[in-house]
Amino acid sequence: MARIAFINEDLFFRLGVALIIALLKKHNHVCEVFLERGERDLLKKVEEFSPDILAFSCTSGEHNWVIETAKKLKKRLKIPVLLGGPHPTFFPEIIKDPGIDMICIGEGEYATLDLLDRIDKKKDITKIKNLWIKKDKKIYKNEVRIVVEDLDSLPFVDRVCYSKYKAMGEDPVLHVYSTRGCPFKCSYCYNAKKREIYKGKGIYLRQRTPENVIEEIKVLTKKYPKANAVRFDDDLFIYNKSWLYKFLDLYKDEINIPFICSARANFLTEEMVRNLKEKGCDRVSIGVECGNEEMRISLLKKEITNKQLLDAARYCHKYNLRMTTYNMIGLPGETVENAIESINLNYEMNIELAWASIFQPYPGTKLADYSKEKKLIDEDYNVESMTSYYHLTSVLKQKNIKQLCNLHMFFWFAVKYPIFIPIIKHIIKLPPSRFHHFFFTIPTLQRRIKYGNLGFSTSVRLILRRIWQNLFLGQFVLEDK
Repeated sequence: MARIAFINEDLFFRLGVALIIALLKKHNHVCEVFLERGERDLLKKVEEFSPDILAFSCTSGEHNWVIETAKKLKKRLKIPVLLGGPHPTFFPEIIKDPGIDMICIGEGEYATLDLLDRIDKKKDITKIKNLWIKKDKKIYKNEVRIVVEDLDSLPFVDRVCYSKYKAMGEDPVLHVYSTRGCPFKCSYCYNAKKREIYKGKGIYLRQRTPENVIEEIKVLTKKYPKANAVRFDDDLFIYNKSWLYKFLDLYKDEINIPFICSARANFLTEEMVRNLKEKGCDRVSIGVECGNEEMRISLLKKEITNKQLLDAARYCHKYNLRMTTYNMIGLPGETVENAIESINLNYEMNIELAWASIFQPYPGTKLADYSKEKKLIDEDYNVESMTSYYHLTSVLKQKNIKQLCNLHMFFWFAVKYPIFIPIIKHIIKLPPSRFHHFFFTIPTLQRRIKYGNLGFSTSVRLILRRIWQNLFLGQFVLEDK
């Protein structure tokens, strides 16, 4: 058997890593998770585990921490480093970094299993599909393998390695997946690029059977009896109507805690909303993105009308199905008035919690290419040019961008109290302060407390800690790590 250490910075449950661990354990390999913010001495803890290989799951934005940490661990332990996740999938050139020995492109379950099997048997590892291997100053670039079409064939996600951290072991929300892939090609998202990677490699959009998902949830609720909600981390949970209705019937009969899922306004008929609510759904999350319909359809390539968004909201309110929305501010060519349209649309939809982020042009997406064409970002713009925190600043070079970033901080407040919009229009012309930053964190607190199923004492501690961090220490803290 081989020993592998999965390492990350934050106290955050990574469903993909937990699924890989489940498969590796099934084949008798030894796995452990180490999260820096949960350890007093990360290097020492990893060294005590004595792994054969170090593994990092990495998204763009955290790759710099990964590179630096991998370098320290590699220097101390003298073992190879594997990097997987979205960042190496879309930016495989990261393998050129001296601290990275191999990367996984795309799905990692069987690629990682093949790697550990060969390490255990001391066989050649340079020809494993999905992996790029750096050896003797040469990079072996292997093709991606056929996708796992039968998702039921994979084991249930293993949460044991994460549960050793108190904050995660006591999380009352169970994260589950039912699908892989997204059927849409929005211009700001990497899904279209991922589909290209897997072209000719099997069915890209796949779904577990309803029975398989229900069985996993039953196992989880038995193992974690304090859990009080299930959250589906699918890109779009409701896209297959026949699958959904069969699942809902089973869920109502066999599971007795509410669930949360993603939705899309043009899929949410009144019949579907009624079924979701009656069968156990507590909340749906919907992408509004922007209030200007023309920009949403032409620029973002998200073909959803304002009427469809308003109809979806009306159905949800009729059946008391809670709803949150996701929005972006600072889009290419967006004016302050365009952003106000987003606020007004969310207000008209009567959204309880409207969440907004500052748009970031992810390199390689169509909207990033468009931004280059319009000279809103430099020609040599790449992943290293991205801002480190997309809730503070934007990389776009347009005259009103500072006002849009400031408006982003007041987005939730303006949705709740649009009467203050004329005043906010003046405030956003001023430089941001500690108060602005704390003000923006309030909806995060609201979401954590109201939707995170936290107890009273935990909620009070969270509020006091956030006040201290943001107002007195001057640290912009959005999510507690």
